[in-house]
Amino acid sequence: MRRLLAAALRASFARQRRRLRLRPDCAAPHARIGDLDIPKLARAVRGITALSAGLRDADLPRVPAVVVTADRKPTDAIRRSHTRLASALDAPLISWPDAAHNLQLDHPDETLATVRELLRRVKAATAS
Repeated sequence: MRRLLAAALRASFARQRRRLRLRPDCAAPHARIGDLDIPKLARAVRGITALSAGLRDADLPRVPAVVVTADRKPTDAIRRSHTRLASALDAPLISWPDAAHNLQLDHPDETLATVRELLRRVKAATAS
């Protein structure tokens, strides 16, 4: 069953790569993501869930930040969660049209520009 699920996941990622027409430097990591260790991912999700259960907005650090999210409807649960996180961090919420879950691969130039802008903000904050 595990092999069947892994094969289906790889096939799904391959279809997504063809649909997204990823650059070669982004297609290779995308292919590796499709070979994920599902039991390890399940343990990580349980761990993150446990950690987040007691998380309070007030506990979040107040540092320059940005929240980048996939292109989802405003009513989507993940989008609402990212909106809440951005608000709690007093950070912008950024998304690009058609950005998927691995947006660093389907929007690499925009992601890099966002990281560079954040680093400029961090540098300005530490200089003052």
